[in-house]
Amino acid sequence: MRRSFWHVVTGVTAATIIGLSSATPAHADPGHGKHALGLQIGCDNDQAYAAVMNGKGTFSAIHDLSSDAVLVPVAVGQQLVTVLDSDLNVRDQWKTHAHIKKAQLQHHQKSLVTCDVFGFNPQANGDTITVQGSIIARVTPGA
Repeated sequence: MRRSFWHVVTGVTAATIIGLSSATPAHADPGHGKHALGLQIGCDNDQAYAAVMNGKGTFSAIHDLSSDAVLVPVAVGQQLVTVLDSDLNVRDQWKTHAHIKKAQLQHHQKSLVTCDVFGFNPQANGDTITVQGSIIARVTPGA
């Protein structure tokens, strides 16, 4: 009888802990990643996002800083990249190639948004790298 009681207490305690921990939203600070790129994004779903992209990949996920929304790019248009010095003089400028994930574009066709993107990344030497372009993305879990 005593052994059964402790099994019930242990089970209830474990269930309570698991239940409480799964109800608590996870919080991360994506803006302080090693390769974080701050982004201002305006989309055709009438949403604007102050976001950050971590990683160097063309299709890296973009995390909205004011919600749990994540923009997952399926197509990236040609981007204009500009390097500005501390006096805002253009040091260098180039365009990147457009990229597309055709299968993702077709599969998620009804849930995609088109967005204009402006990104900025201050450098330790005083330079600032800016990126201007557009993306087609899925917004998950929703905005």
